[in-house]
Amino acid sequence: MSENASGNRPKLVAVAGEPSGDTKPARASRTPESSPAREPESQESQERRWTLRILFALLAFTLAALLVQTWRARELNGRVGALESELARSQAAVAAHEAHLAEVRSQVGELEQGFARLQELVSRDPAPR
Repeated sequence: MSENASGNRPKLVAVAGEPSGDTKPARASRTPESSPAREPESQESQERRWTLRILFALLAFTLAALLVQTWRARELNGRVGALESELARSQAAVAAHEAHLAEVRSQVGELEQGFARLQELVSRDPAPR
C-alpha cells in the first residue's frame, strides 16, 4: 500500500488478479456489500436460493401429501372391502327373510281358505229341505 503525501485521498490497494506493476490506476478496496457490480449478482443468487428453497419445500410438502393420501386410500380400500362383505351378508339375510315371509303368506292364505270352508260348513244347515 502506498500512501499519498496529501493524505486526503483514499488508500489504494492492488486488486487480486491484476499485476501490481500495471499502468492502470488501482481501485479503492470495497466490501462486497457496497460494490455496485456485485450487488445485483448477490441479489440474484439470493433470489435463486430462495426460489430453490421454496421449490424444495413444495416438493417435500407434495411428497408428504402423496404419502398421506396413499395411506388413506389403502385404509379406505380395506374399509370398502369390509363394507362390501357386510352388505353381501345383509342382502343374503334380507333375501332369506323375504323367502320366509313369502312362505308365511302362502300358509296364511291356505289357512284363510280352510277357515272360510270351515265357516261355510258350520253355517250350513245339516237338515235336507
